[in-house]
Amino acid sequence: MFLDQALMAPFFLGAFYPVVGLSRWDSWEDIKQLVKKEYLSTLVNNYKLWPAVQLANFYFVPLNLRLLVMNCSRVEHILILESKQSNRRLIHLLVSSLTRKLKKGCEDGTTDM
Repeated sequence: MFLDQALMAPFFLGAFYPVVGLSRWDSWEDIKQLVKKEYLSTLVNNYKLWPAVQLANFYFVPLNLRLLVMNCSRVEHILILESKQSNRRLIHLLVSSLTRKLKKGCEDGTTDM
């Protein structure tokens, strides 16, 4: 468990944000800013979640169900990470669209949307 959290978690999370950014065709500057802003908080939350899941899995879950528990937990963790990124992207798109409409309205002398 220690090696997983000490070696794999920082690597996985460090690779997650660039891969997601590249898959969305974000610029390298946007990806760097995202990693700078989100990496540490995500890593801390990762350290809050996974040791507890692994300890509970080792002590309370029967051997034949341990893999299932870990796989379900990993899928849930990845969905949480992805939904966090999707919500941020959606908010960015909505704000950009609203800003463009407001600028156009100010240039035209109208503020109707």
